Amino acid sequence: DNRNTTYSAGGTSVTLNAAGNTSKTVQINGLVADSAGNIEFVVTKGANSPYSYLNALVIQKYVDNGSILSPSNLKAAGKSRNSIQVSWNDNSNNESGFEVYRSSTINGQYTLLTTTAANTTTYLNSGLAVNTTYYYKVRAIATGLQSEYSNISGASTYSWAVYVNFNRDFPAAAPWNNTNTVPQDGDLYTNLKNDQGNISGLGIGIVDNFSGENPSGMNTGNNSGIYPDNVIRSSYWVDRGDRAEIKVTGLNQSMVYSFVFFGSRDGGGDRTSVYTINGQSVSLNASYNISQTVQIDQVRPDENGEIYISITLGAGSQFAYLGSLVIQAADAADDGTQTTALSTNSEIRTGQLQALMTAPVIAKEEVAVTRPADITADLRNGTNLLNGKLTAYPNPFTDRVNLMADFSNDVSKLTLRVLDINGRVVHSQVITDVKKGRWNYSLYLGMKVSQPGMYILQIAADDVVDPLAL
Repeated sequence: DNRNTTYSAGGTSVTLNAAGNTSKTVQINGLVADSAGNIEFVVTKGANSPYSYLNALVIQKYVDNGSILSPSNLKAAGKSRNSIQVSWNDNSNNESGFEVYRSSTINGQYTLLTTTAANTTTYLNSGLAVNTTYYYKVRAIATGLQSEYSNISGASTYSWAVYVNFNRDFPAAAPWNNTNTVPQDGDLYTNLKNDQGNISGLGIGIVDNFSGENPSGMNTGNNSGIYPDNVIRSSYWVDRGDRAEIKVTGLNQSMVYSFVFFGSRDGGGDRTSVYTINGQSVSLNASYNISQTVQIDQVRPDENGEIYISITLGAGSQFAYLGSLVIQAADAADDGTQTTALSTNSEIRTGQLQALMTAPVIAKEEVAVTRPADITADLRNGTNLLNGKLTAYPNPFTDRVNLMADFSNDVSKLTLRVLDINGRVVHSQVITDVKKGRWNYSLYLGMKVSQPGMYILQIAADDVVDPLAL
């Protein structure tokens, strides 16, 4: 949605899109008052924008002693499997450019990546490793001068993505997950696969229902839009005066997520759709749309591994639409609060999970996935299918545990067992045809876990010997 607004003062102009904006600002630096103590600025509509907006104005005063003010509000966010975007506030008016530095650890050695032009406030760092965390800091420079560094911000490249098509009649090919139904209150869409073909462990439930399903989105005829035609043409819609809400379950608290929204309608007028997560909103006009998306980044789930998304109409909108949702996952940058992950070099992993039932149990907030010292694993050919990482959450749990692992090869048979502290198997199941890469699974135990206490989780890949023979 184009709500570009241009602000001009002192011969300088900056532009900001007000549509769905909750975090972005622009600023003009180095302004000097006239002899009467005034500074005049002009607010105008950007090209093709129906309105201009001014919600707030912050005036900052400083003494110009020739030094350079440091950039601030540095933010890093994953944009793809191989790229991270860094953005910052330009607080100086005399810089020749900005130096962008990167490190693999928050307190490690930072290396200069690039020097941008003056007045730049973003940098896209491409060619990065998949599912890897990087840390950034920035400073302004001029001839013979450097500012102080900005704050440090970390982000990770994406690990996997889940593509969901909200449709009834026109399913799209993989990697899309198709709902294939008219929406109803209480619907729960499970067994969603990620773009690697593995069960993601995520689910999507309808909390407040949509007004219906609409197959009348745009159709390019040759799949030339941002998504395939069968995704573009279908959507769930919301009528004026109504709202819809969906819940995404099975999310990992040690990861951050980007939610990419799309909607389309083969019809004119204002069809602005507003998508909101945790108070942050973005908006998109679905009218004749084949190429535009909006997204909310750096989303962390609640303590239950869930987030809620509301879909509402813009102020002058006729209807709102949700045609597709792409959920992109990345490891959270280390801020000292991440979920602890198991790391060994065995092909079989065991860990402790604490179950919280009706009786009070004191437990750590972090997942305590550990390997007891008196348990040994029989390695077959010295392979390491789990790439050294297994995560389980939430912990404590009541009746469901979400599992996340990273497999270096395809696994034909994966056996899951949960044992109580006495070694009694309370749950066992086999999962077949697990593909290489990131694997997520929601393990439902129900009343099989009948008492509060400590439980043992065991994962065995293919025909590896059971490690719990003590």
